[in-house]
Amino acid sequence: QRRTNKLTERPIIGVSATAVSVNLPRSFSPDSTSGTLTFYRPADLHKDFVVTFRLDSTNSQLVPTTQLQKGLWRLKVRWKQYQQDFYHEEAIIIR
Repeated sequence: QRRTNKLTERPIIGVSATAVSVNLPRSFSPDSTSGTLTFYRPADLHKDFVVTFRLDSTNSQLVPTTQLQKGLWRLKVRWKQYQQDFYHEEAIIIR
């Protein structure tokens, strides 16, 4: 997480009625970036799931909220570019 904290731009997590969006800084190329999104449900560990990170041309990925129960989740974003690992974690609330 220290490497992520040194970035001039950090990942942006957004939540709408239809999707959770994850936007990486423009300095990360979709062609050379890979990783995972882990959705951790503190209230029910059986609801946790992992999505492979696939950035589109705008450096973002959408995950439909239909997969998520309402309430608190922790989103753990892990990605790699050029053999460097990055990590960002954020609490999100699905309404």
